[in-house]
Amino acid sequence: MSTLKIHGRRVNTAKCPVIEASKIVGDFWNLWILRVLLDGSKRFSEIHTEIPTINKATLNNKLKVLIAEGFVNKTFDPNLKSQYALTTLGGKLRGVFLELEKFGKENL
Repeated sequence: MSTLKIHGRRVNTAKCPVIEASKIVGDFWNLWILRVLLDGSKRFSEIHTEIPTINKATLNNKLKVLIAEGFVNKTFDPNLKSQYALTTLGGKLRGVFLELEKFGKENL
């Protein structure tokens, strides 16, 4: 059973889809990587250029997690260079990002 301590009480989060989704998507680096990939497929170096504060090992590990969870797909272009892109599942997050952007602009 998944639980979270809120105001000193243990709360069952197993049935909360927001909590469950945020365990993967809510990670700081994962959010940033997914946001970068909303603009289209990118090579590893292009992602790293857009997220200069992440080290390459962390980026590699986070991409592996996002691939394993089905949010990102890794393919190879004709020059055998890897490309990363959102899957259909990952693309479903577009609306979430638009709402987060709107919230940030209006409230932060």
